Amino acid sequence: MTLPSFIIIGAQKCGTTSLYNYMIEHPQILPASMKELHFFNWRSKQEDTKTVDWYLSQFPTIPHGKNLITGEATPDYLIDPHTPQRMFNLLPDVKLIVLLRNPIDRAVSHYHHNRGISKKREPLPFRKAIEKEPERLNIEKEKLISDENYRSLFHRNYSYLERGIYIEQLENWMSIFPREQFLIIKSEDFYANPNITLKEVFEFLGLPNHQVKNNRKYNERSYQPIDEKMRSTLAEYFQPYNQRLEEYLGVKFNWAMSPYPEPNPAHNLQQKQHISLSNLACKLDNYQSQLEKIKSSNESSKTKSNNSIVFNRRSDRLNQLATINQSSKYLEIGVSGGITFNAINIKNKVAVDPKFRFNTKEYATENVVFLEVTSDEFFRNHAHYFQRFDLIYLDGLHTFEQTFRDFCASVSLSHPKTIWLIDDTCPGSYAQAQSSLKYCNKLKRIYQEKGGAWMGDVFKVVAAMHDFFPQFSFATFPEHGQTVVWNEWRKDFQPLWNSLEAISRLKYLDFLELQETLFKREPYKKIFDKVKYALNSSS
Repeated sequence: MTLPSFIIIGAQKCGTTSLYNYMIEHPQILPASMKELHFFNWRSKQEDTKTVDWYLSQFPTIPHGKNLITGEATPDYLIDPHTPQRMFNLLPDVKLIVLLRNPIDRAVSHYHHNRGISKKREPLPFRKAIEKEPERLNIEKEKLISDENYRSLFHRNYSYLERGIYIEQLENWMSIFPREQFLIIKSEDFYANPNITLKEVFEFLGLPNHQVKNNRKYNERSYQPIDEKMRSTLAEYFQPYNQRLEEYLGVKFNWAMSPYPEPNPAHNLQQKQHISLSNLACKLDNYQSQLEKIKSSNESSKTKSNNSIVFNRRSDRLNQLATINQSSKYLEIGVSGGITFNAINIKNKVAVDPKFRFNTKEYATENVVFLEVTSDEFFRNHAHYFQRFDLIYLDGLHTFEQTFRDFCASVSLSHPKTIWLIDDTCPGSYAQAQSSLKYCNKLKRIYQEKGGAWMGDVFKVVAAMHDFFPQFSFATFPEHGQTVVWNEWRKDFQPLWNSLEAISRLKYLDFLELQETLFKREPYKKIFDKVKYALNSSS
């Protein structure tokens, strides 16, 4: 049986049918038995080998040695809360494609899709349907989250607004799957230039480009645009979620209030109906409040304690560190999708990664440099061209040897007020602490561990700094598994192992035993104050 190499997971009414049908024209992509298999959100019972066998039987058998791939497209996967973990358990290496459309246009298209099927499915006018969404989905949403076997046609049909809150859906997915397995596509770009988008898709899948002849617009409908007042209210509703999405992905979508010229000839018509929206904003706020209450039990990292400030994004923590030494030069090793790097508010920035997962040309300037090389090659052949950095971020390297080597090399690019932030220093489980991603995923499947985080054995870097760099102090942020390093001699310095070989043999159990000493988490404010005091004292 053949495993799918890719899955288009959403979003609904964002062009997934057109994209899938264009993709399967590529001579090296074989279609599934149908576009939407709905296995992971409807049919999946992974303890039952018969259901898994059914799913795999929907894909063509590919002979060994043939450079062919296959995949499916079920846009309902994106919003389903339990699908990411189910899919990861079966297909941890699958490549995921996501189309995102202006959420206002998506909601309108969703509404007319329902009306087109039957007015009995959606008897309400658009305004009323939006106002009724909290009432329609309140109990359904709670049931979906609490019971992974619950199926809700109400939620599927009437989630006009919720499906457009892409940030929450992608946060769920990207907490399970590594970000490098995602290709995020702006639907409006796909509509305008399908061949350019397809070239990007084929490259993401490791295939040569192919000129697709099919230019059919699938599921195209004609309908009147919504009233501008209604559109304005919805734009205001979605704006904070769109902003969070852009910050999270490091991508500008520039979704405006006015409709995009997406294939829909009725967009030029003028609707004369005037809609009263007096209660809409209040109902939308109440709806979101209900959703937040449901989600809050799973988002402890977003809470605030009485004596600490919470910085949920890596870029927030780095930007705060940058204010301490007035950073003007920033180095990031391990940039990947650029989400953190592109959100750093420092004038001169250098990004190093062997394979960037975004279009660096959109962000490159005279002062922002992207080097697509390994970190070893950077320090060997490129580092001497740059002045010393004020802030250095070592991100997502996953192995003790590589991260420690990069830290040692970066010392030559530092000065007395340089601050480092090292990622992945506090693994959350035995599986997460493995230096091999493949072994990490295998252990997670065995122990049915939820969550896609892989931190590797980077925690050993902290032990090595402790024993071999007494001139540096360090502290670990709460919740996020990141360690801050700065220039300050540790007066209580006393080696614990005195051997890099001994440190390399440390296990996850050793890490747990050192959590109240070497890896003790400290409040954000306390760490920032310590760094500020140390650097000011050295002036």
